[in-house]
Amino acid sequence: MGGKKRRSEAEKPGGSGISRRKFVAGSLFLVGGSSMLVDGETTASFRDSLSASGTVAVDGDPTLNYQIQDESKNNNAEYQIAFQVKWVSNFDRIEVEVENIDNPNISGDTFTRAELEGTISYPRDGGSDGGAMGERYQFTFRVYRQGTNDPIITKQTTDEAGGSGSSSGEFGNTNSPQLDWVLVEDTTKNNNGEYTAYYEVSNLDSFGQVRARFRDTNNSAATNTDLSQDSPTGSLSYNEGGTEGDSFEITIEVENQSGLVVDDVVINDDADGSDPSGYGDPTRPDSPKLESFTLTDTTQNNTTNYTVSYETSNTDRFGGARVTFEDTQKESATEIKTTGSNEPNGTVEYSSGGTEDHRFEVTVEILETRNGTTFAIDSGTLEDTADGGATMKWPEDAN
Repeated sequence: MGGKKRRSEAEKPGGSGISRRKFVAGSLFLVGGSSMLVDGETTASFRDSLSASGTVAVDGDPTLNYQIQDESKNNNAEYQIAFQVKWVSNFDRIEVEVENIDNPNISGDTFTRAELEGTISYPRDGGSDGGAMGERYQFTFRVYRQGTNDPIITKQTTDEAGGSGSSSGEFGNTNSPQLDWVLVEDTTKNNNGEYTAYYEVSNLDSFGQVRARFRDTNNSAATNTDLSQDSPTGSLSYNEGGTEGDSFEITIEVENQSGLVVDDVVINDDADGSDPSGYGDPTRPDSPKLESFTLTDTTQNNTTNYTVSYETSNTDRFGGARVTFEDTQKESATEIKTTGSNEPNGTVEYSSGGTEDHRFEVTVEILETRNGTTFAIDSGTLEDTADGGATMKWPEDAN
């Protein structure tokens, strides 16, 4: 929560700014370069388990699913390609050809894989095609059976290297790892964009890793990626100078052990120090809970003095308290203080000179430590003018 108030409930999952792409009946996925609507009758095809390679039973028409992730930036082109072959008896291999159709000086490449599903990086061995931003790339997929020279599936699509990213094709099934919830803290300050994304994943048998893509839509050079193999909970972070006020598309992706993205959540936010809405609800019945707190104002002689006393319940996973004293008129006077996990009931003091009569927002956040990851689970805020007035109580005096 980062010490700031969250946005309204109306903006939480289902509202603007958050989207989730996961295979369900009626969802869109990319089959061979065309966008198709999957109806309820075809969902069973995505519930089969596939081995890493070899022969599979034919349960339907030979099928190729793929995703092309455009990771171009800084005027250079690069891609991540994911593929999944289904219902091909006597499967032998898949070939993926990548060609720049606008620039004959870029040779492109052809990749051959003997696995039914996997990922490919273009250019191979890392790097990028320098100066190729805005040029068109053609991707050709060919799937072969054993003992045949003619592909049983040939699919082709084109993408303009633009760094905006693309993701089509859903590889998840009912047994795939999935995101239960995502929280994003925006702690941007001093012209530095700062984010921490917390998550929890279930269905861990084929779990590979979680990837966060922090895409700065104002400046592609400031786009970064972070990875975590922690499960079921974990966190990912971003910190880049000169990005305060920029708009970000934050994508949290879950990959299986083959590197395929089987679930993801997209959250849009401006890097302004105010937390965006999260996805899902991390609260459990036995999560730590903020029961109450008091705010005592003893301001005098142009010095703001506050004392916060808080009480919590459900303390088995209590991870500490974080108290933010936000001076809404003087940013440099804002201060965040934390208490330890051994203080479920505690007191925090604040003092700042030259701030008498300033308007303050005081937020108490209760932290939970779950499977080694500590994140904000509950909070309350009081607003007050630093004038030495009466003690306030939360939740009774909350706006």
